[in-house]
Amino acid sequence: MKMIRDLFIKLIKEKAALMLFLSLTITFALLTSCQQSASSEDFYNKGVYYGERGEFDLAIQNYDKAIEIDPNYVDAYINRGNAYGAKGDFEYALADLNKAVELSPTDVYVYYNRALTYQYMGDYEQALADYSKAIELDPTADRPVLNRALLFQELGQIDDTIADFEKFLEVSSDEEVKRLVQQELDKLK
Repeated sequence: MKMIRDLFIKLIKEKAALMLFLSLTITFALLTSCQQSASSEDFYNKGVYYGERGEFDLAIQNYDKAIEIDPNYVDAYINRGNAYGAKGDFEYALADLNKAVELSPTDVYVYYNRALTYQYMGDYEQALADYSKAIELDPTADRPVLNRALLFQELGQIDDTIADFEKFLEVSSDEEVKRLVQQELDKLK
């Protein structure tokens, strides 16, 4: 009887060891396949997640991975550029935004984001050029119009400010911002 019991215990232990081995093997395979199948979009979305929380280094790391998988991922370049800009690393920001312009020369928001970067850097001439290009590509894009108006105002170019504020009122659907712009426009006239 003892021999049967010992054999039974040995079989149970071997079966448990085999089950553990199989379980670990399957877990490892699943983890490996998940890591290998992570798409550029997965990393991009993680970058967005971290960027929205102000964790720009983690955002940049994830955008790096997205771009490594898909070197033509325009939105990853834009957002990585914006993350660099938020950190004050404008040289890197411009490099990414220039790459995004190269990859997507008709994308309004590539020019808009690059204009914002130039504006933060104090390069108002380049900022105005990019806002104007964005507006040329899509005259109904309200953010480039508004930001160009505000930059004109900052530069003391009141006639241009008024023209862009009026254009913004025509193209925007954001009633709250339109109300504020109208108040500012009333002060200028």
